[in-house]
Amino acid sequence: MYQQRTAGWSKKNWSDAQAGVVEVEKELTQAVASGADVWSEEAQGLVEKHREALSAFFPVTPAKHFLISRGYVADERFRAHYEAQQEGLAQWLADAIEHAAKAQGVDTVNPEWK
Repeated sequence: MYQQRTAGWSKKNWSDAQAGVVEVEKELTQAVASGADVWSEEAQGLVEKHREALSAFFPVTPAKHFLISRGYVADERFRAHYEAQQEGLAQWLADAIEHAAKAQGVDTVNPEWK
């Protein structure tokens, strides 16, 4: 799906999609720095913005978003990416996404890529 969606992208398409991710990551960083709770309305709005930004590249359902978020903590490359922006961001984002996923009916114990 990723290759199908992005195969014909111009440099501007790539730049715009990447800029969307960078922008929401800045907002996430600010939320963590300000002490926002992962279940707050602010956090949940940012989780949705994050999911939408990733969806520029391929369709990201709440279940997929949850599964991807597990890597933000488990995979050192992702963890380093988020921690370089704000200490605690990787875990905060994973927790906020988990909260959103549960609220949307995702089975977070036995999640499926769908």
